[in-house]
Amino acid sequence: MINPNKIVAISFDVDDTLWNFSDSSNQALLETIHVFKKHYAKKHIKVSVEQLQKLRDETEIRLEGIVDDLDDIRRESFRIILSKYGISNSLFLSKLYQTYTSAKKTLTKPYQDVIPAIKLLKSHFQIGIISNGNCYPKDLGIENLIDFKIYSQQLSGIKKPDPVIFRMASKKINCSPKQILHIGDSYENDYIGAKKSGFKSILIDRKNTFPKSKKPNIKLINSLIEIIKTPYYLEGKL
Repeated sequence: MINPNKIVAISFDVDDTLWNFSDSSNQALLETIHVFKKHYAKKHIKVSVEQLQKLRDETEIRLEGIVDDLDDIRRESFRIILSKYGISNSLFLSKLYQTYTSAKKTLTKPYQDVIPAIKLLKSHFQIGIISNGNCYPKDLGIENLIDFKIYSQQLSGIKKPDPVIFRMASKKINCSPKQILHIGDSYENDYIGAKKSGFKSILIDRKNTFPKSKKPNIKLINSLIEIIKTPYYLEGKL
C-alpha cells in the first residue's frame, strides 16, 4: 500500500540555499561602485553596498506588478543612483550594469555540498526548484539534476511565501503537497511559506545566524549533508 505521507520530491530555494548569493552580490556591487567612482571622480561619489541593495529592494517594491524581470529592476536601481548625481548617460548605465552582472556571474558557484547531496537525493526523490530569484540550474551546473523548476519572475508577481507558487509545484509533479519537502534559507518565504502550503519544510542556516530563541521549534540544518545523513533518507521518508 502506498503511503500518502511519504516524501516523493524535494524542492529547493536557490539564493543563499544552493549558492552564496548575498556575498556574491555584495562583492559585485563593490566592483560596480569602484567603476562608478573612478569614472566620475570629480563628483566625489559617496555610495555604499548597503545603499545600493536598499535602493534595489525599494525599486522592486515600487515596480511590483509592473516589472517582473529582476535584471530590469537592478538596472533601474542603477539608473536611479546615477540620476541622484545628475547623471543621465545610457552608455555608462549599461557599463555599470554589465560590470555588476559580469562580476556576479564569475562568483555564481554552488556551495560545495550541493552537487554531491543532490546527486544522492535524486536517486530517491524528484528534485525541484522554487525560487523568487533569477539564478537558474544551468548557472550552477546542476541542470541535469533538476526535474522541475518554478520561478516567481515568470509568474507575474506570484512569489513565495504565497501558497500558490508552492502548490504549482505539487501540481507539476502530480503529488500531494504533503509529499514534498522544501528546503530554503528564508524563515518566512521558505520555512513558513512551505508549511502553510501543506509541504514539509526545513530551514537551512548556512551562516548560523538564525535566532537561537526560535531554533527549538523548527527543523533546521546548516548543510545539505545533514539531510543525506538522516536515518530516514535511504527509506525515502525524511
